[in-house]
Amino acid sequence: MFKHVLVATDGSGLSETAALGAVQLARSLSARLTAVTSSTPFRVIATDAMMLTDTEEVYMNHCKQQAEKYLRVIETAAKASGVSFEGIHVF
Repeated sequence: MFKHVLVATDGSGLSETAALGAVQLARSLSARLTAVTSSTPFRVIATDAMMLTDTEEVYMNHCKQQAEKYLRVIETAAKASGVSFEGIHVF
């Protein structure tokens, strides 16, 4: 049947609930799990307050830290359930 489950997360409570459900689904199917999160690319002209006050380097580092935090929750659940996990962060 399914060998690979893909789930997206934005770090919200709702997406975390969906991701934890995806962990259980992957476990029940003996499938691997990939979680993906995305960040808006840095723009010099923007309405996002972080882009207006941060340098590109600071913004990128902040986004990476947020993504790691979001993905770590899913990774922890996947490891506890014995599910193979990969986390991906894209801009």
